[in-house]
Amino acid sequence: MIDVNKTFWVVGKIDSLDDFHSWEFCGLYDSEESAVQMCKTDLHFVGPVELNQNLESGVDWPLCYYPLFEG
Repeated sequence: MIDVNKTFWVVGKIDSLDDFHSWEFCGLYDSEESAVQMCKTDLHFVGPVELNQNLESGVDWPLCYYPLFEG
């Protein structure tokens, strides 16, 4: 059974640092630690999601970050 009150972590990879609006879905994890371990390049990001919750269009993804980015 899925805990609908749990936060899950999306891992994605942007196409380039110049075009962060285009990205590929890499996985969904039940912990931030597991999501970060999946990141292999500075183009990978992690961000929390809750089931059945919407983000407003045009709003930055709260708590989304690039674990390996050294900019």
